[in-house]
Amino acid sequence: LFFSPARRPPPQLRLPRCAALGALGRLGAAEHVKSAVAALSDPSWEVRKASCEALGAFGAVAREEHSALSAVLEDDAFPVRAMACYALGQLGSAEALAGLIEKFEDQAHSVRLHAVSAVGQLGEKAEEYAHDVFKLLNDPVAHVRASAAVALSRLGPSANPYAGVVAGLLAESDAEVRRASLEALGCMGRHGAALAEEIYERREYDTNAAVREAANQALASLGAAGFLAQEGPAALEDSGVGHEPGAEHNGFHGLGQHFAKHQETKKRLLSSGQWVEGLF
Repeated sequence: LFFSPARRPPPQLRLPRCAALGALGRLGAAEHVKSAVAALSDPSWEVRKASCEALGAFGAVAREEHSALSAVLEDDAFPVRAMACYALGQLGSAEALAGLIEKFEDQAHSVRLHAVSAVGQLGEKAEEYAHDVFKLLNDPVAHVRASAAVALSRLGPSANPYAGVVAGLLAESDAEVRRASLEALGCMGRHGAALAEEIYERREYDTNAAVREAANQALASLGAAGFLAQEGPAALEDSGVGHEPGAEHNGFHGLGQHFAKHQETKKRLLSSGQWVEGLF
């Protein structure tokens, strides 16, 4: 008979210090933050990882400890580095940005993934690093590319012009990359709306249900924000170059040049009403 080896229990069940740190994180009380920080130098990498996780659970209460966590980004154990990235994202400390960006070059893909996700969580505070995040759209690991797409969409207006590159990920075979790209496009304003045909096609024809739902949500988000509000055929023909969100008539502005090359899609939008009905 074949017997598979038993899965190793998680550290919280094997190591009392890990269990204690997990409990401290769940309590979230400020008076326990220093205890978690002290464990960052524990000889056991599993305890150091648990310490990072606990500090992340503290959130803003532990924000002043960003320097201690940033130092752990150089830990020899990649799971500790990855958890330190995650925790810094939870703290929301802009002071940690430079260290997180350096981890975009880490050899461990889990570290790159958590680093770019943490940068995305910082939102517009990380806007100046949009190009660094953009580079990870070409990462060899699919999950990293997916996280980079979502992170990029959260960095504010200066990241929105990368929407065309994000849309290029819709052709990937990995469903999670396509789903994340659609989530990102739904947050990229008029630049995302300019790619509405590609989003629509994924909603209608993608073989993965999660991807189709993400496309539907992207169209709904763009519509709710006014970027896809139907104003008639004339609006489609307006190129809307330089048009900004919140102007008097955003509607289909900015989509004319794009849709002029796709007459069948334009007829579908304006005649059947199928798409617009799904947005309102």
